[in-house]
Amino acid sequence: MQSSGQSPRVQPKNAEFVSKTDLTTEITVSVYLRRRTDGDYLKDPEYWGKVLPPHREYFGYEDFHDRMGASREDVGQLANLAEQQQLQVADINYARRCVRLSGTVQQFNRFFTISLNTYRLNSQEYRSYEGLLQIPAPLENIIEGIFGLDTRPVDVKRNYYDGFNEATPFSQISILKNLYNWPQWTADGQTIGVLEFGGGYWEQSGQAVDAELSFGFNRLPMPGIVSYSVDGAMNLPGEEIGADNETILDIFMAGGCAVGSTIVVYFAPAIPSEQNILDAFDAMIHPDPGQPRPSVLSISWAFLEFEGWLDMMQVVNTKLEEAANLGITIFSATGDTGSCFTGGDGNPVDNKAHVCFPACSPWVTACGGTIISNLIGNTFEEKTWNDTGGGATGGGISEVFDLPWWQTWSNVPLSVNNGKKGRGIPDIAGNASPYSGCILYYYEQFEYGGGTSAVAPMYAGLIATFNAGLSKRVGFLNPTLYSDAGKSCIRNIADDGNNSYSGALANTPYYNSGPGWNACTGLGVIDGMQLFHLISMGVVPRNQMILNDAVLIYLLEHGYEWPDWTGPFGEILTLTSLVRELLQRVGDKELRDLLTETLAAMRIKLRAPLIAQRNAYHSERFPAHQ
Repeated sequence: MQSSGQSPRVQPKNAEFVSKTDLTTEITVSVYLRRRTDGDYLKDPEYWGKVLPPHREYFGYEDFHDRMGASREDVGQLANLAEQQQLQVADINYARRCVRLSGTVQQFNRFFTISLNTYRLNSQEYRSYEGLLQIPAPLENIIEGIFGLDTRPVDVKRNYYDGFNEATPFSQISILKNLYNWPQWTADGQTIGVLEFGGGYWEQSGQAVDAELSFGFNRLPMPGIVSYSVDGAMNLPGEEIGADNETILDIFMAGGCAVGSTIVVYFAPAIPSEQNILDAFDAMIHPDPGQPRPSVLSISWAFLEFEGWLDMMQVVNTKLEEAANLGITIFSATGDTGSCFTGGDGNPVDNKAHVCFPACSPWVTACGGTIISNLIGNTFEEKTWNDTGGGATGGGISEVFDLPWWQTWSNVPLSVNNGKKGRGIPDIAGNASPYSGCILYYYEQFEYGGGTSAVAPMYAGLIATFNAGLSKRVGFLNPTLYSDAGKSCIRNIADDGNNSYSGALANTPYYNSGPGWNACTGLGVIDGMQLFHLISMGVVPRNQMILNDAVLIYLLEHGYEWPDWTGPFGEILTLTSLVRELLQRVGDKELRDLLTETLAAMRIKLRAPLIAQRNAYHSERFPAHQ
């Protein structure tokens, strides 16, 4: 027997041991396997910075599943060993690399060399075990994760912030879109997925009543709304008002910002286990044939990043990377309680700064919050969201995920807890304060929606609209945003605000919002049309990053024409500014060094005939620039 490689299970300090779990209890466990070893590889992470969306090559769903799923040999080996212990193979999903095994507690105790116990935490009982589980030696390098043995609830938290009656909100979402310079075309044919843990929307005669009233008040057409059940959870309004409000806010912001789209609401259990969370991400990223295939996902729920969920977080993170390879863009809220990110009960867990998952995953675009004020026509002020006695934008430094390569040049600070370098969130920000929120209909009355929960679906709507305009998926967004050209499409929020939270424990550290990237508002607020122009330009030809000191010679010899190489606003690049522009748009450090050497070499090595050729071409095509 071998250790599974998973983290040892340690029960919370306030958990109470109840008893050994009944050995005859029937349970179902999800076993996640490695990708097939004879298939393709995921794109190199730096690929997403080298190639802009119009030129990216994504896997098709069936193609990805066939070439990147689990192998039949690995599944067969697991099935054979499980059946020797009288465990049954309940389901096989090659695309998700997931095999479900069913059997009794006694059989699973024997198969994984553990002792399943029943514990009680906050009056709720759950099943778990202590220490490391063991797996048969032949499966040592095959299994990536085992979930379902431990049913401890994950303390998920919605990031919807309740409105204020004294607010002065926008009467219509169209005003917000105009302030952010968003495209005016529709998102016809696009599908956006939103994830909910519990909650629902009221239906009457097949119509979503509260959603319809919200859209009607804002003079917007209703999107198509589809409910999708994860592990038996359904659209059940009335169980918890806050969760219902979250659901309506997500539908409204996504559908209002992507007119003509379809919103798929993935309903997962209100008190989820690790297994439930993985099933939800599987449904969104690796849908079964005939199920919805969203091109953009919005996640407004989150849970505290901490080591107790490390195994599940790592498996979800691999799925988020797979989503990038399928061309899916993912936005996630960073929280509404400042730097401390409270638990699901609204109380701080300690006096340290914390970030939440999945926002802290490097494969997610994390969304922080701002507040808009002094709106007169199209002029306004926008600052870091931190309402006195109310909510504040989440953000900080991850303790789990390393600093991604595309944040290397963004001066991400070290953690205020321990000086650790890590992934910084948020990446971008948008209107989140209920004091400048949009009006929605909840429970027979109009209220003002807010929170970073409003920002994630808002940006999901923007990218769905981009996808419609491009007739292609934008996909993974972060490397484009963090390029110098991307930053020119983002309005920095540097108001000297902070994300200290009024409900935090004494001496809880926080972050300030200064110039450049900061842990309150990230890079800032996206200018919609500027970003669309950058993305749609496709300034870097597919698979043609130049690695030698004769960039211009290479370009001309390989048939590239100068109009293909323009600056952010369409200006024609000169000899050296071409390479400077490449330097600004490339994240690969080795390539940046090579291009820097090229820039120096070009000043003395370019041949006169080549210069004359370029000048003649430029003169003929662009006489106004002479």
